[in-house]
Amino acid sequence: MKTQTNRNTHSGGRAAARSERASRLGNGAPHPRDESIIAGLRKDPGISHRDLAKALNITETTVRNRLRRLENSNAMRMVTMINLSAAGFHLVAAVGVRVKERAPVDVAHDIARIDQVISINVALGDQDLELQVIAHDIAELTRLLGSVIANIRGVSKLTSSLGLKILKHEVVWVPLSSDQSAKGFELPKLSDETHVDELDMGIIEQLSRDARVSNRQIARKLRVNEGTIRTRRRRLLEEKVIRIAAVTNFARLHSPFVAFLWIEVTGAPLVDAVARALAGLPDITFVSTMIGRCDVLAITVVERSEDLTRYLHETLDKIPGVQRVQYTLSQSVIKYDPRWCSITD
Repeated sequence: MKTQTNRNTHSGGRAAARSERASRLGNGAPHPRDESIIAGLRKDPGISHRDLAKALNITETTVRNRLRRLENSNAMRMVTMINLSAAGFHLVAAVGVRVKERAPVDVAHDIARIDQVISINVALGDQDLELQVIAHDIAELTRLLGSVIANIRGVSKLTSSLGLKILKHEVVWVPLSSDQSAKGFELPKLSDETHVDELDMGIIEQLSRDARVSNRQIARKLRVNEGTIRTRRRRLLEEKVIRIAAVTNFARLHSPFVAFLWIEVTGAPLVDAVARALAGLPDITFVSTMIGRCDVLAITVVERSEDLTRYLHETLDKIPGVQRVQYTLSQSVIKYDPRWCSITD
């Protein structure tokens, strides 16, 4: 495999940042008990405090106190994510933006006002910004790119790639702030294909505000039977309309970067196999086959350029069919809306 790196990648990052490493907390070493609690919530986001305490052989009070401290310090949070396809968003585009005559960060903040731009990274490399844009259909995506984003002052050129099949979309890190209110989309009417009614939407609304709210609290708020809430909530999870996840604060990592890996494959018949192999790597949080800049896009969190280079050669190089990898690194995350994901498993 020939590995081609983009310009200005001297500030790189660490590609072997496993999902569990994303739960490092604070400036010092992470507390093992906090690590265990977060790992337990990642494994089973719906687990009760009592069952989690029993599994970890600690008291329920300890679990409650540590979770409260982690959440109050913005070290971690439980979030409710809506499946993009359940809301009728069938297209996800990766868009590189070149900026002229303005600071990239200023342009990024203007783009951030667009609801359907769900992530924005100020990038090091061939692109000044890297975006993820969602749309219901091609006509809407064309309008967003050609008539909205392209007309923002300072946007010089857009380079877009369209996701064909998303094989993995894990949300394990999020830039959390002290403002816990969701930004961006108001909850939309979900697709008729999901058979979601007004009561389901009420449940989703409550969960979007507090992912660990009890069935009893939701029932009281919506004035229905607690058993009904329990049944509806279980169905929404089983039918992959929503997902509950424990996420940790991106800022708690040491000098974190997001690495976008643009992968070219030796031949079309191997694209799916390469994508599946990438999806099986614990360090990778997003994988999609693409049309445009590459055959497969993979995203990971990195901390040091030397580790990223080692990862490219010692891990990606061993995947049959990988011909070339280009990468861009984020200098900063301007926007990331954790309420949206593609539920693939």
